[in-house]
Amino acid sequence: MDTKALSELLIRREPTSHKKSVGTVLVIGGSAFMPGAPILACHGAYRAGAGLVKLLFPESVYDIKNRLMPEVVLMPGFEEDNQSLSPENIELLSEEMVQEVDTVVIGPGMSRNKETIEFILQAIKVIDKPLIIDADALYALSGNVNVLSERTAPTILTPHEGEMGRLLEIDYQEVSKKREEVTLTMAKEWNSFIVLKGNKTVVCSPDGQKCINETGSPALATAGTGDVLSGILAALLAQFPNQKLHTVLSAGVFIHGFAGDLAERDLGERSVVATDLIRYLPKVFKQAQSV
Repeated sequence: MDTKALSELLIRREPTSHKKSVGTVLVIGGSAFMPGAPILACHGAYRAGAGLVKLLFPESVYDIKNRLMPEVVLMPGFEEDNQSLSPENIELLSEEMVQEVDTVVIGPGMSRNKETIEFILQAIKVIDKPLIIDADALYALSGNVNVLSERTAPTILTPHEGEMGRLLEIDYQEVSKKREEVTLTMAKEWNSFIVLKGNKTVVCSPDGQKCINETGSPALATAGTGDVLSGILAALLAQFPNQKLHTVLSAGVFIHGFAGDLAERDLGERSVVATDLIRYLPKVFKQAQSV
């Protein structure tokens, strides 16, 4: 992926476009201890062009409400005593909530509470839309990757090396030594698209396609940048359902790294934070569409 290829993907919208026609994203996440992660994912999705972003979160986590963009549609969910999402929410996912969205992100800031893990695993099974599994949802998959075989819609995993190592029950350094090989092998075995984050992020598809991203730098080594990436990927998948999924994911990773590069240029390698990526996304899109 490069700027020219990205410009070819980002065709101008039809004059008759409306919020539903350019993609609806549902983010499932948040807990009392990590309210910021789903906020970053929602903001990333909107700045990457989603027409509508919804958030399913624990009802009593007011910090989420106070810090969200006003454009985000709030969907308070059932929760456990520790203010993390409860398995009771599975009924919501079986109703109109999921039918009205184009892509779903699950995991940011959800916690590793036993009951929440149960909800995550059930949700992975029942959500019949393209699903991005990130953060605590990847933790929930540890020892439970068999649930991926029950999915019929596309599945996208976005681990860093540590999370991939946990999924495979090996040391992350073993993943680091064979990033491309491991990602490609597991994409085929799990019938999932895998975005292995890190230096030169690797995107692999179940059919054997592979992309090595060239944007991004150590400036992205800061909390929350992965949540922003999940939002970007979800927004692009929602906007371009007729494009090859591998191409769209590769574009999302490129955009994310490019935003980091622009932020680093202006702010310096050590001063970039996740919210800076969101602020620089418009500049990335503007540059790509001017090619």
